[in-house]
Amino acid sequence: GLGRERGGYAGGMGGDGGRNPGQQGPTGLGGRGLHPRADGGGWQWGLELKSYGFAGKKRAIPNGSEVKAEGARVTYLRDAALREWFVNEARGLEQGFTLEHPPVGGGEQEKSLEFDLEVRGNLRPQISSQGAALRFVDAQGGSALTYSQLKV
Repeated sequence: GLGRERGGYAGGMGGDGGRNPGQQGPTGLGGRGLHPRADGGGWQWGLELKSYGFAGKKRAIPNGSEVKAEGARVTYLRDAALREWFVNEARGLEQGFTLEHPPVGGGEQEKSLEFDLEVRGNLRPQISSQGAALRFVDAQGGSALTYSQLKV
């Protein structure tokens, strides 16, 4: 999930952007993905799912996904097989992907399913030593966001 390191962050999901009182800032979701920014400026950041699938058989994410909101959960129906979802809780913003069926190209041999995400904004990624988290740091090297608890 996504956690705030310091300061609040803001974004646009309509209204106040999905305000998260536990993190003292709104959470930004839009039609193409996640895009919080620092309260009062300072940094901007975005994360957008561009494609998914097996090597050589990737499926591009179409524009205009249907969106469903239920309480703290927002689900994007990306195509007939893929649901991208976000849950906004006090501990952070959790992102997940649900496949209704395996994508084309898996075959009988075990292959790695890949999700291609595009990072936008002025924060730089730094991978943790264990490879299980990404910290996004500002120009001064201060940690602004952490994308962690990555699981399959």
